[in-house]
Amino acid sequence: MANEKRKLVEKEESKYGGSLPDGHPIIKAMKAIEEVANEYK
Repeated sequence: MANEKRKLVEKEESKYGGSLPDGHPIIKAMKAIEEVANEYK
């Protein structure tokens, strides 16, 4: 599962020349997931 997500992110990154801009929905989603994960530590 994580592998598929990684491929999806890499596909998006290639559109932006290597890395996603901060406002990109994938970046926002990853930050939100991290915040939730930190709350439940």
